[in-house]
Amino acid sequence: MSIDLPLPLLEGDDWERFCVQALEHRHGNAFQKVPARHSGDYGLDGYIREATIFQFFGDQSGTSSTQRAKAQKRKLRDELPKLRKNAEPIGRLVGAGVREYVFLVSRLEDKSVIEYAGERERELRSWKLAYLADDCRIVVKDIDYLRHEWGASVRGGTQQA
Repeated sequence: MSIDLPLPLLEGDDWERFCVQALEHRHGNAFQKVPARHSGDYGLDGYIREATIFQFFGDQSGTSSTQRAKAQKRKLRDELPKLRKNAEPIGRLVGAGVREYVFLVSRLEDKSVIEYAGERERELRSWKLAYLADDCRIVVKDIDYLRHEWGASVRGGTQQA
């Protein structure tokens, strides 16, 4: 029998570290982390070549769902233009035919973030970036997307609470 316990709210660097570990667990060597330390990360935190781009955003706890939604929309607004600005180096990294931009937030509580992502998706497609498929989608996911990996990390003792 499985018990569906609430997942924790991770923030900032903790969220990013968890996302990298979880995606490496799920996808193995197909997932590539993009470090931001030297000259930024081009607006992506990781990718699966010719398939998916990931952007992580660890919400700040203690904020209301309205404040969190505003911050998430602001993050999308600020990060997506980097995909256009850095199209050439991103294309060299990710290849061609990327079909998904996954905006991975620690907590998703407001459908307006999904609606906003849909608006930005149309804009992203209009840029006709060589590395994106014509039907590239922006998908907003939260820790539930990585629920299995969280459970594995807790059972394996790799995640500290």
